[in-house]
Amino acid sequence: MHVRIARLGEEVKIVELEANKTVRDAIAAAGLNPANTEVRVNAQPATMETVLQDNNIVTLAPTVKGGGV
Repeated sequence: MHVRIARLGEEVKIVELEANKTVRDAIAAAGLNPANTEVRVNAQPATMETVLQDNNIVTLAPTVKGGGV
């Protein structure tokens, strides 16, 4: 199956995975470091253990932390 990995500010990577692989597997296959990122699959919140399907889009966005006023 093919999965797209989109990280804000970087080129989209397409990785080929066997069936029943997870977000963690896809990120590793793309050679990316998921530290301090929020993960979404097809625009829905996801975890590193979310099982992917063919043509899913995994988005990695920087974790945003609020500040005091």
